[in-house]
Amino acid sequence: MSTNLVIGYFGFKSNKLDGQTVKTRNFYALLKELDASARYFDTESIKYNKVSIFKLLVLILQAKKIYYLPAHNSLKSFFPSLYKIAKIFNKKIYYFMVGGWLLDFLTKNTEIKNMLGKIEKVFCETYTVKSELKEKFGFQNLDYFPNFRETSFQPTFHPVDERDIKIVYMGRINEGKGILDLFEIERRLALLDKNNYSIDLYGQIQKDFEKELQLRLSLSTKIQYKGVLNPNEIYVTLDKYDLMVFPTHFYTEGLPGTVLDAYLSGIPVLACNWKHAQEFIEDKKTGFIYEFDNKDNLEKEIINVLKEPSLINTMKKNAFVKSENYTKNKASQILKKIIL
Repeated sequence: MSTNLVIGYFGFKSNKLDGQTVKTRNFYALLKELDASARYFDTESIKYNKVSIFKLLVLILQAKKIYYLPAHNSLKSFFPSLYKIAKIFNKKIYYFMVGGWLLDFLTKNTEIKNMLGKIEKVFCETYTVKSELKEKFGFQNLDYFPNFRETSFQPTFHPVDERDIKIVYMGRINEGKGILDLFEIERRLALLDKNNYSIDLYGQIQKDFEKELQLRLSLSTKIQYKGVLNPNEIYVTLDKYDLMVFPTHFYTEGLPGTVLDAYLSGIPVLACNWKHAQEFIEDKKTGFIYEFDNKDNLEKEIINVLKEPSLINTMKKNAFVKSENYTKNKASQILKKIIL
């Protein structure tokens, strides 16, 4: 019987694929390689079957070490109970952050802040958040654990075709991710007679965004929706593109898997200056950073790329080199120290 238990939002029932579920599943897969008897509990199951709470309680009582990867709602509503149970039965909790929103969250939730400061470890996804938590709250249990991927893929680094620069977006398809900004940029570029590009979208479409997206696509000549990629299709598909675009409106993103997948595929990233952008993107080296939520600035950066696409050729190799910081091996070395 394993003493290692992962609790998080796996999204198996709904087959939801986003940064939260992908990182949680990847984390469990890595732990399973290090401990074949490791177990997991998908917090989504409570939504469909309240009795599963009793299964969770049994798993907690059987475990010695609990690896917790929550989203906002779970941290607010579920964690206090988990913390109390773990304290009563002497269980160690290791919190693994998904995203970069924890500082703002704890500022508004003092009770949870006090609890997190007392668990075994809080693993941050960015060094920026780690520094901020220590400075603001005095946490002494902080460490770093990267978002990571496992792949042996070798990019082709094909040269850019100046007549058709292939831009791609991969991730959740909704308004908050800045998808509508891309259609606005298409409109502006058309007025300037700039048409040596195309933009393809991949990812799950948020239900309440489907009609809006279909309308915009029907009016577009440059943007296409290409569906959802299976994990084994991601790198070979992205390798065909020249540039990843990441126009998110969520300021507290951590290390988005989209950026990581782009680097592993050998393509640079054009991204807004979200809170942690400069920790992961080296402007003019592994990508381009434009002012957060500023479509004028986004337009300017894209025009620069269209005018001088050869800039991308060198950046492709730089992006791939950058991906070495986020390999499975890096994450495995950290996790081994915990489970031993």
